[in-house]
Amino acid sequence: MMFRTKLILIYSILFFVIGSIFGYGLANYWPYIKLSNTTKAGDNEIVLATGHFVQEINKETGKKEYVGKDAQIIIIDVAKGTKEIINNNISNVEHKAAIGDVDNDGLNEIVGGGGGGGNPDYNASLIVYRLMNNNWVEELIWMPQDVRVRDVEIGDVDNDDKNDIVAITHEKGVMGILSFKNNEWIKRELMDKFSEITYVHEVEIGDVDNDRLNEIFTTPTDPNVELGEKQPGIISMFKWDGLKFNRFQVDHFDDAHSKEIVIGDVDNDNQLELIAAVDGLNNPRTYLKIKKYEWIDNQLKGEIIWEFDNELKSRTMAVGDIDNNGENELLIGTSSSGLVYLYFKDNKWFKGFIDEDLPNIHSVAIGDVDKDGLNEVIGASDDLSIVNMYKLKDNEWKKTNLIQLPEDYWIWAIDIGNVDND
Repeated sequence: MMFRTKLILIYSILFFVIGSIFGYGLANYWPYIKLSNTTKAGDNEIVLATGHFVQEINKETGKKEYVGKDAQIIIIDVAKGTKEIINNNISNVEHKAAIGDVDNDGLNEIVGGGGGGGNPDYNASLIVYRLMNNNWVEELIWMPQDVRVRDVEIGDVDNDDKNDIVAITHEKGVMGILSFKNNEWIKRELMDKFSEITYVHEVEIGDVDNDRLNEIFTTPTDPNVELGEKQPGIISMFKWDGLKFNRFQVDHFDDAHSKEIVIGDVDNDNQLELIAAVDGLNNPRTYLKIKKYEWIDNQLKGEIIWEFDNELKSRTMAVGDIDNNGENELLIGTSSSGLVYLYFKDNKWFKGFIDEDLPNIHSVAIGDVDKDGLNEVIGASDDLSIVNMYKLKDNEWKKTNLIQLPEDYWIWAIDIGNVDND
């Protein structure tokens, strides 16, 4: 009996040691990001966040302004060849439609973030849409006043292994964190101020400091100006300490700014990085820069990995394997240089082109949307009000138009996931 007990003890110790080594290996060599999408390969749909923009004369200033109307979420099933529209009657523009399991029932929902700014007849909104008996049932969970919800992300930000919703806003610099606990929505509002009137443009969730706990990253700036004009801003990071969210500054831009960030393993080193698109200026003349932030020596260190020629702006990026070669690329939608990508090879960065003629790209995405087991690239142009799908065949990018929207419809965001849970 004593021999058997000793043997069990020895096996237990060996199991613990081997498990610890293996676990250490995973922790150090496996990118960790607790995101929400429960999709299976080939079951994906494309979800668009859209709005109709018309020019009207501002009675106070006498200037022409774009006013949003007809906030919609459009669901495209490429494999089935179907399209479906969800109307948001609370907001005038649908800025974001994110896919994920937000109530922890094992099924995906769509979370829509709607804007209300610039039009007194509408309000900002955060709405959860659930597919029930082939109908979309909506639940309004947040309606902040005098702001517009600009971006939404889903992920575990308070380390309870359950998804949260993080929404950022324009005007007041308010960030909302909504968590479904004990069958009710718990709302936390944090300030992400940069100036008296703060526009927060983007939010991303991921573990960039490699502690297996997610952080929140945001991009607050001064109010919007014309393309190429000075608009200072910062990149913020929020981290949960078990009791509260602490705010840190990742970077500061005195004249330029970043409105677009993304998290992913862009250089294929099995660690997540934060990537920022830093817009250019007219005076002094500078161009769009892509900056990578990596956790080194207990801090995020930034490095410019690419500077564009004759391009001022990017409002959308995605990280993924666009050419299905087993390595990630950085997909970038630009204002005037088309749909491009960066890739890291032999310790150098290179640029490739997918569609040089697609103008004013506001949203891109990467995923398998046609059930062929391979990723496709999705890109949308506001100028043309179209959404295209791109597939790499015989070393050429083949383009398919997925939807042509009416004139002046902008596609603010694209997400890919299994929205009908089939």
